[in-house]
Amino acid sequence: VTLDVVKQVFSVSTGAEKLDDIVRTLLKQKRKMDIIEKLNDVLRTANAKGEVDLVDLSAKLYEVEEVLSDAYDKQILQDFDEWFTKYMEDIDQRCQGKKYSYGDVLLDQSLIKGAYPGAITTIAGSTGQGKSAYALNLVNQMINLNIPCIYISLEMSGIDTMDRLISMRLEIPTEGLYDVEALPSIRQKIEAERKKLANNKLFYFVEDPSMSLSQISALIKEFKQRTHSDYVIVLIDLVTQLQDFTKLSGGMNLANTYEMAMNKQNVIAKAQNCHFIDIVQFNREADNIRISTFEDLSDPALRPMLNNIKNAQAIAERSRAVLGLFRPKYYADRYLADSEQLDYMEDILEVQVLKQSNGSTPKLKYLFEGEIFRISPYQEAE
Repeated sequence: VTLDVVKQVFSVSTGAEKLDDIVRTLLKQKRKMDIIEKLNDVLRTANAKGEVDLVDLSAKLYEVEEVLSDAYDKQILQDFDEWFTKYMEDIDQRCQGKKYSYGDVLLDQSLIKGAYPGAITTIAGSTGQGKSAYALNLVNQMINLNIPCIYISLEMSGIDTMDRLISMRLEIPTEGLYDVEALPSIRQKIEAERKKLANNKLFYFVEDPSMSLSQISALIKEFKQRTHSDYVIVLIDLVTQLQDFTKLSGGMNLANTYEMAMNKQNVIAKAQNCHFIDIVQFNREADNIRISTFEDLSDPALRPMLNNIKNAQAIAERSRAVLGLFRPKYYADRYLADSEQLDYMEDILEVQVLKQSNGSTPKLKYLFEGEIFRISPYQEAE
């Protein structure tokens, strides 16, 4: 802080009511210094030897824009009257039945606050448990309900993702989408579905394996400009493939990097009035589960736990809700393939609420129809 800034602070009249003026003066100066630092970073990247890294340069330009848009001079302190005014507005919305839906009846019933803006929900599971399928089913319901949504796929290609969506919506097994003889008639159905979905202006798909959180923040702003919606659900599969989670810098280890990335995402959620749904992978220990009998499938030790998540502390701390996925039939198919019991076994996806900031931690059950990637609420026979 320069001497000029110090003089500005001392020039403010004394009194508790002037504290906001002092804080505002300091924050304006901080914004100025942040802008200078970010612009210098842009210049260093642009002037580097060799070809310009356009992805890196673009991310840094987004960071400059974020600093420019931050309201450092906003009123920070709230007295009880101001605090209660905002709270009662929220209470009034609840009285009117306002709730931010996940697009799924079981999640909406179990997660009290829903997919509310400014928060993160994490969905975790090991290999083969149906993470991407579950995520796509949520997206499909959001499409049907016209819930503003951005689906960012960092792992699966756009063609593969559309295969699954078409398979689910038209109830066509994926094999049928590669059957040369059947494809002409199927193509007509796909064209009809295309025209139907073209009317939805609140959904966008992103396929880019090298994205950063700064770029996603910019995409959210672009989404809001296009749709005129102030709220959006952003689903990221897999979130840990973002550059912010993979690039180690300044001597930080992977746990520190995850913590920094989750903190940044949390800030974006609040600043952009959006809800993130993050898909993450369980650690390798969860992938190495072995069973030898059907009775083993009932072992509580097989069920997902928070510490199964890679760098769980950073992810769980910033997530308002964490869901763990488990499909017993995946392990039965893999290790008990010769058993006659397998022929009568239903494919049930268990979704355990491992954490919820407000409310209990129930277990939800869905019927998993692998051929068409459809997941629907499961009701056990009485």
